[in-house]
Amino acid sequence: MQLAIVSPRALQEQIHATWGKDPSRLSTLAEAIRCELSARTTSSRKALCERVQSLLAPVVQFDQETIRDALDMLESSGDITSGPGGIVASAPLRAVQLMEGVYLLFSSAPTTQLSSQLPVLSIAEGVERRAEISAENTISFQEAVQDLGGLVLSSERWAGLDRVLPAGSQWIEGLDLRLKQAFKPAGGWEGELVIPWRVYLPDSKRKSQRESWKKEVAEGHLWQAKNNRNRWLYAWTGGESPEIQSFVRLNNDDACRTMFSLDMKLGLSQPALARTEDAWEIMNYNGFIPRAEYRYLMTMGHRQECESTAIEYRFPLSVWDQVAETLGKRLGITIELNEVAS
Repeated sequence: MQLAIVSPRALQEQIHATWGKDPSRLSTLAEAIRCELSARTTSSRKALCERVQSLLAPVVQFDQETIRDALDMLESSGDITSGPGGIVASAPLRAVQLMEGVYLLFSSAPTTQLSSQLPVLSIAEGVERRAEISAENTISFQEAVQDLGGLVLSSERWAGLDRVLPAGSQWIEGLDLRLKQAFKPAGGWEGELVIPWRVYLPDSKRKSQRESWKKEVAEGHLWQAKNNRNRWLYAWTGGESPEIQSFVRLNNDDACRTMFSLDMKLGLSQPALARTEDAWEIMNYNGFIPRAEYRYLMTMGHRQECESTAIEYRFPLSVWDQVAETLGKRLGITIELNEVAS
């Protein structure tokens, strides 16, 4: 291997070619995560986040929390798969057809790689990647996806709403049944807890689900803690802390669906603001959404970056009523109209 000196201008041009002219964007972080994970195939979450932070350090500074949040987004959308013990792995290619000539691409492969391997007119960069193809390339595009080990799916099959229960009483009944059949003994957690157990107790005064986590409360069913590996832990119990009562361990996605279920049990809802701009409905939501419903949102519309802490989604007006109805039925989310654009 022969080393070469790269001039500052050449380095800047390479940075722009790889991550665009504004490397502080979320799309830059998403692309860096994909590049690193596709090269490694598998990695621990901690090692991946540290490597991405180091990779981008000469260009832009991202803190670990921001990188972890971006990693969670890519996992929820389908660009990354997760396994036990905090391990993540590269995801195979899935092309989801939205309409004639438009597909959503989900994969850990970098955008530049997909652009070179698929017969596309363009691929929009970001957390969500939309590919446009010409009508005469439809068959060759689908064959190219299959040659890469991928699948072409309908939006309904990709979202998977038919394979997971909506939030509500039936979901909670399933957790209680799991607690009777396959529980773990009290205190059966690996690693030291750096944030002790707290319980999810929703009430009408809270502004977001984050405010429903209560410390030093003795009774409740859904519990949360963080261990010394910087991982959030979730458990469902019969009413007391997992330290003193048997429990069912929940992953992040199950815990998220359980939060909505407990809200709905009390007749509470999470609000989402919506406004109309030209041919689009813009939904602003401050909080996490379970994976199946998140994939549904990313299929029916797309996510956009905004300056606020909330997340904005754009939907064509033609599908908005269906989206609002689905969110209400499956998660109890209510839509509040906001006529003033933010």
